Amino acid sequence: MNRRFSQLALLMAVAVMFAFVPTSRADTLTLGLQQAGVNGGAITIQGVPTTSGSINFAGSYGTFVLNSVTAQGSPFQPDPNLVTTSVNTSTTAAGTNTIDVWISQSDLTNVVPGLVSGFTSNTWSGGVVTVTEKTWVDATNAVFGTGTFLASSTFTHGTDSTASANPTGIGSAPYSETVEYIVTVTGSGSANDTINLTAVPEPSSMLLFGTGLSGVAAMLRRRKK
Repeated sequence: MNRRFSQLALLMAVAVMFAFVPTSRADTLTLGLQQAGVNGGAITIQGVPTTSGSINFAGSYGTFVLNSVTAQGSPFQPDPNLVTTSVNTSTTAAGTNTIDVWISQSDLTNVVPGLVSGFTSNTWSGGVVTVTEKTWVDATNAVFGTGTFLASSTFTHGTDSTASANPTGIGSAPYSETVEYIVTVTGSGSANDTINLTAVPEPSSMLLFGTGLSGVAAMLRRRKK
């Protein structure tokens, strides 16, 4: 009887813990670039919005060369997490130039109580002046900086990071989230920066997760006895 009880407790604990993990699905990733004097200053969508779960872009735009712009969302990340692993831009143009890099993940369905914005300034070289990083969430599922502003951080040098917990809840699905990099360079220089968006777990999910852990612990104690 004790052995059957232990097996049942283990199965129930594992089932509860799996219920804590969001179901993976493909959302839509869209990349846009913006610079004053280019395309009337409007945001230009690069390529076709993708549901593959990742973006890896390299090319020129205005006075800048984008050596690498990468992003990873669902299904590689649990919905609605968004990891923009590298934004590496450079310019050799005279004077001071600014480029905006926009990345949106739309068609999100996992409604969460909030998002944590992680901002990082990595390796800089040359005449980088500032990099400002921003995040948004939009209940209407629009892309590129519409909806509710979450957080921002402005860096004046490389090798720095900060995080901001955003309690703004998302009331319904589908919705979208957006990150923006504003890179300002004087003369020649390059900047590599990162923005991550991570879901704040729901209290009920944390309770389920704790219940699963308690079940495993109880089973182990019974087996030890």
